Amino acid sequence: MVIAHQDENGSVQFLSTIERDITAQKQAERQRENLAQSEKLRALGQMAGGIAHDLNQCLALVAGHAELASRALWSDEPDVSGAASSLGIVLQAARDGANSVKRLQAYARPGPTNPPTRLLLAAVLEDVAALTAPVWREAASQRGASIDLTVDAEGDTWIEGSPSDLREAFTNLVLNAVDAMPNGGRIVLRAKTRGDFVQSEVEDSGVGMSSEVKARVFEPFFTTKGRKGLGLGLSMVMSIVEAHGGTVAVESEPEQGTVFRLSFPNAGGPGDVGSGGEALGRGRSFAILAVDDEPEIAQMIAQMLRPLGHRTVVATSGESALEQLSAQPFDIVISDIRMEGGMNGWELATRVRQDFPSVRMILATGWATDANARDPEAHGVEVVISKPFEIQALEAAVLGVKAAG
Repeated sequence: MVIAHQDENGSVQFLSTIERDITAQKQAERQRENLAQSEKLRALGQMAGGIAHDLNQCLALVAGHAELASRALWSDEPDVSGAASSLGIVLQAARDGANSVKRLQAYARPGPTNPPTRLLLAAVLEDVAALTAPVWREAASQRGASIDLTVDAEGDTWIEGSPSDLREAFTNLVLNAVDAMPNGGRIVLRAKTRGDFVQSEVEDSGVGMSSEVKARVFEPFFTTKGRKGLGLGLSMVMSIVEAHGGTVAVESEPEQGTVFRLSFPNAGGPGDVGSGGEALGRGRSFAILAVDDEPEIAQMIAQMLRPLGHRTVVATSGESALEQLSAQPFDIVISDIRMEGGMNGWELATRVRQDFPSVRMILATGWATDANARDPEAHGVEVVISKPFEIQALEAAVLGVKAAG
């Protein structure tokens, strides 16, 4: 601080300064920031461990059921139904693995979340029963135990939410139940409609919990599994249920089993499916350019859309995409956002808007967040879709593209 000392006529006679050493304050602020970052990294590391476990589970399902499907098709008497069932599980496991990665990315780089969808809770429980079968059936039998899992659903159990998040929550509850039954037992997944709520239960006949454990069971990082557990599973279940506007409670006694009770707002029915607005033309076949620096992915997009009646061409860079656009007409470009060694998807979108204004642009990304994705139309992009692709979602994005104004 500078102070001016004046005489009686107002003339400055001399200046004095007051200084305060804030080195300690700055050091304390940096220390707090470093501690906060260390805590975030520690939690991220623990979450990564849990995600790695989930991915290993998904990969185990993919590898195991792919082998079962191959065996069913190549046997002397092909079992088409069994192969189809295994391939359905492979597809679902791959989707769940991708969503696990997205959750970890969202934690590291928070961004906007997708809107909830209308779904049947009973269908989620059926999915969980199939996805966890290798654990509660095969893994238990390997240690000489037998576990029986049943799904009991009543009424139209419609709720609004995220299917992948709910599968994750119920999968954690099932895996906990398996751990609580080293000598085998029974698991029941229930769903029923009760007035304004859809109620669900995960009941097991396992070892149960003491009152002390039951009081802390939803605390982050609390675990009774020692080094085998991170203590994040039930805390995550609580977070997912609360994010869906629901509640979760637990009843348990030592050697008397455990019941987790979850309640969600009743969505009332399937509602209307579809969207309004002027589209480029439902029922039309489009000329589509698929762009990705991974040739296999570009070819996959083309193979997904070609049987639906669309003419598809592939390009492996933004530069080659512009060459294709100059050589022949296209209705839509579907491009990856992050491409190595040249222009990225946003840069390609800018060029397309400038040089080919009648061509509509769809971008795809394997990352959870992207700053430009919050307002894609401002960058000349109709929509940003997530990898891995699903044929239905890809076709919906194509059919939902707006006509040029």
